[in-house]
Amino acid sequence: MLSPWLVVAIISMIPVVELRLAIPVGVLTGSVTIPLLGEFGGYGLSPWPVFLVCVITNFLVAVWLYPLLEFSKRFLVKRWHWFGRFYEKRVAKAQLKLKPKMDKYGWLGLAVFIGTPLPGTGVYTGTLAAYGLGMSHRKVLLASLLGVLLAGVAVLALTLGLNAIF
Repeated sequence: MLSPWLVVAIISMIPVVELRLAIPVGVLTGSVTIPLLGEFGGYGLSPWPVFLVCVITNFLVAVWLYPLLEFSKRFLVKRWHWFGRFYEKRVAKAQLKLKPKMDKYGWLGLAVFIGTPLPGTGVYTGTLAAYGLGMSHRKVLLASLLGVLLAGVAVLALTLGLNAIF
């Protein structure tokens, strides 16, 4: 069985759910079975360390994803046309979601987009769209850090509030 901390870190790097699922799993879980990872928990973890682990690991996605997109565009898209179609479709979809916010607010718009605690608005989509729109890696990292902190605070507050109610 994996360490609960490792499971929380892994969940916070899964596309779509990211720390939006990792924080509640870490703080509230009694016992849950996660596909491919097995059974997790039996107890909740301390909220602030869970928050820190989730924020750090979720932010690391932006650190490695942007260079991976560079590599993909330079090598894979040029070598395999089917990959190019797949890649362009994903970038176009992400750009559609993010372009109005970036036009209006710049990198802060990206941070708010990433920080919105809803599925599909996290670091993966934000980095993909910002890369496609030509934003620099430094600005993407800054926006990702701010956005992940915003999402983390919102999700932790919601999690602790629900825990207090129930």
